[in-house]
Amino acid sequence: MLKKLQITFLAILSFCKVVCGGQIENISGNTGAEIELRRNFHINFREGDKVSKLLYQRQLMEFATSPLQVPLKWYFSGVAPREYVVELSSTPDFSSAKKFITDVNMVIVDNLLLSTTYYWRVSAVVEGKKIESDVFTFRTSDTPPRWIRVPGAGNFRDIGNWQVPGGRIKQGMVFRGTRIDREPWKATSEGIDILIRDLKIKSELDLRGPKENPFILKQYGVNVIARPYQGYMIGLQKPEIRKMTVELLENFADPEFYPVYVHCDGGADRTGTLIFLLEAICGVSDEDLLLDYEYTTFFGYRHRSTKQMKPFLDMIDSKPGKNMSEKAIAFLKEEGMSEECMDKIRTLLVDK
Repeated sequence: MLKKLQITFLAILSFCKVVCGGQIENISGNTGAEIELRRNFHINFREGDKVSKLLYQRQLMEFATSPLQVPLKWYFSGVAPREYVVELSSTPDFSSAKKFITDVNMVIVDNLLLSTTYYWRVSAVVEGKKIESDVFTFRTSDTPPRWIRVPGAGNFRDIGNWQVPGGRIKQGMVFRGTRIDREPWKATSEGIDILIRDLKIKSELDLRGPKENPFILKQYGVNVIARPYQGYMIGLQKPEIRKMTVELLENFADPEFYPVYVHCDGGADRTGTLIFLLEAICGVSDEDLLLDYEYTTFFGYRHRSTKQMKPFLDMIDSKPGKNMSEKAIAFLKEEGMSEECMDKIRTLLVDK
């Protein structure tokens, strides 16, 4: 079962006063606070409960699988300027700053990295003079998964920040989720903009196959790979699917492949199988491998003991090794995947 998550809200900046001379008279803020980016949302419905399942898929999917939004607030005394410029950066020198222009004293930010200290400041022009606040900070929690808001899509998350021996999987490298090309999961123009501009997707790995992919992202320079994959033992009992599994995973040894968006229809079964094996190569723990699979329950019921998942796990468990990662690696080696290829994947994906 998924744990009920606690949400910590942050009041980041309390007061900002401006005097007629254009100087900041006083500024105070709450720095060093930690923000939980996951929603306080608990799954509670039974497999086969079609009414609840439809409700989750259609009404709550985007809500439940989107990150919490973080409000950045500030206050000026006197007559407010016509607009404010807010800079938000993960580096203290603001070299990677994202800018927001607003005419109100608040902006909402999301799709933030986990385990990251963010720096932000506000500037405005008052009577011809630029006024700039001090720099304020907040830190995001380190608990995966990192949900991503992509309007029109759902079940969208970064596999980054799961712990592995000696480090964590890098964020911003591998994303997983639903299809993005037709209803009810069709990315809006804002969603496409987030994929291309913010996430900088370089490759799309579509496990539905070329007949179902309209190659929407190709016009943005994205390398589209579409293969008709089958997940669980439904697929892996077939030699051609086991061979395809290795071929698909070998793409992750290429540094030019990243950042990549992996999906099928709902990002649950075919995607769940392949991502499970990819995370196993990186050394994700048994419980976290299962948790990342089960987080898809926010989209539609998925559990380690279902008739689809259990035979797959039983097959993995039949292989030699001390844990599921080692057993999955043994399976992949049996199917022809080299240790050299897996080492390249770890080098690219694991942040020591």
